[in-house]
Amino acid sequence: MGTDVEGWALGDQVVARTNPTAGGAFAEYALVPKEFLAKAPSTLPFNEAAGIPTAAGTAWQALFESFELTEGQKVLIHAGTGGVGSFAIQLAHRVAAKVIATASGSGLDIIRLLGADMGIDYRREDFTRQLSDIDVVLDTLGGETQQRSFDVLRTGGHLLSTVMPPDDTLAAAHNVTAGFVFHASDGQRLARVSKAIDQYGLRILVDRTVPFTEFIPAFRHQASGRAQGKIIIIFD
Repeated sequence: MGTDVEGWALGDQVVARTNPTAGGAFAEYALVPKEFLAKAPSTLPFNEAAGIPTAAGTAWQALFESFELTEGQKVLIHAGTGGVGSFAIQLAHRVAAKVIATASGSGLDIIRLLGADMGIDYRREDFTRQLSDIDVVLDTLGGETQQRSFDVLRTGGHLLSTVMPPDDTLAAAHNVTAGFVFHASDGQRLARVSKAIDQYGLRILVDRTVPFTEFIPAFRHQASGRAQGKIIIIFD
């Protein structure tokens, strides 16, 4: 611990998100600025806490900072079994929003367990035919899904994307606002997330836990789009 660091002690269990432009966290040791640190949730296995920072932080930033989601509002969350989507469902549910999420197969049961009021099978159903007057769409997929999401928003609604900047021209044509959520490492935000996990019993959806020596097939699985939740890399 640095000599000028206050508020922390050796032995504290913490979570952090490093600065992606300065290197990742797949290492036995990492140097982390104190402003990126937060206390790890006490209600979760410590290894699982590694799945919190980016996914949960992005969901929090989108729903409560880029947008101010409140009780009764309707939110559509794409890829509800993904890392960001699974946290977004739980966070939206806790503020009593009406939560609709897309998934497929066994993922439909998972999103309902996480708190979704309605699940849409994206492989068999057209969400644009079932939904309207949505207050906010959280897009974690981009492409055609993002473009079609404009059709379900109410006038004055919001589209937030974590994967690609939305089309401003398309947003204007639908009389809605749209923005790109670029997640920035922030210890204070992460502390709020950690507190919410302990307070509300939020869970981390873990697809699998693998040793560092198997990170290449783990990345391939993640890239396939079939992962349900986070993939946790552990060190012996």
